[in-house]
Amino acid sequence: MCMIHQLRLFFSSDKTKAAFETDSVFRNQVKNVLQDHFIARKVLNILTGFWLMWILEEYRIVMLRPASIYIADNYFVRLFMPTLPCALQVYSVIAIGFCTVAYNFYFSPLRISKVILTATVMWLNILPWGYGFFSHVGHVFVLSHLLGIFLPDVNVSKENAAHSYLSMQWYYLGIVANYSMSGIWKLGGLIYKLFANDGTIHWLHPKAALYNSIVGFHKYDIPLTSQFDIFHFSWPWQVGFLIILLLQTFAVFIVLFPKRYFLFCIAIVTMHFVNITAFAIMFIWQPLVIFILFFPYHKIFNPTLSIENK
Repeated sequence: MCMIHQLRLFFSSDKTKAAFETDSVFRNQVKNVLQDHFIARKVLNILTGFWLMWILEEYRIVMLRPASIYIADNYFVRLFMPTLPCALQVYSVIAIGFCTVAYNFYFSPLRISKVILTATVMWLNILPWGYGFFSHVGHVFVLSHLLGIFLPDVNVSKENAAHSYLSMQWYYLGIVANYSMSGIWKLGGLIYKLFANDGTIHWLHPKAALYNSIVGFHKYDIPLTSQFDIFHFSWPWQVGFLIILLLQTFAVFIVLFPKRYFLFCIAIVTMHFVNITAFAIMFIWQPLVIFILFFPYHKIFNPTLSIENK
């Protein structure tokens, strides 16, 4: 399907339903998206279980720090975690999280169970915020749960398959919109610095990648090694930045091309891998979430989700 036709379907439930009933190619696309998301939701629950174990270890590390350095320096933190919580509070919330993860994995998740899990994730995710650290706090991971509250039941019928498909496409749009906002922010900053010409470092500066790497490694107290020789040639990083800028800025359009989801997935995961290894930009959970949500499970597993008359 062409982009214009996909765009029309994206904003019209009636046209989507009509296409589902008359177009066999589109009907298969809908089935594949529903199948993939059905499995992705299960895998996301497994990932959330590991995330809860990770946050438990994070809390144990936090408890070794003086309580006085915990600062609630934004509205959300001041409202929900104004002071460092005691162990009983954290362990209780983590236990609730594990129970909800188990329920959502083994049963069709109810709206209330998704709300509880989302609230659990959002509250526990505050812990890193109390130390002035906002960059890598798992916003995509949190958003994958928050937007999931509004998704319909995965047990769909022919009557509501088109509606379920559109809901999931809007869900994916909400996820990738993070990357488009990041791209627009980078593009605006780049244009401003190029025209301002005030001597500040921008991403197309020959030393930009090197300086960014030094800052990233210094932040984590990781010693500088010979790996910084990879920044001897600046042009590959400049070209790479322009590719990433295009990828992020126009990420929202990927929802119009479900057959290209996996290519987008590989590109985003590769970008995060380079950022982690070359710049110590530790977005760990984001690439895992993207990989889980955009992986083409229907090409590996036999269909487990049927669309029946009801």
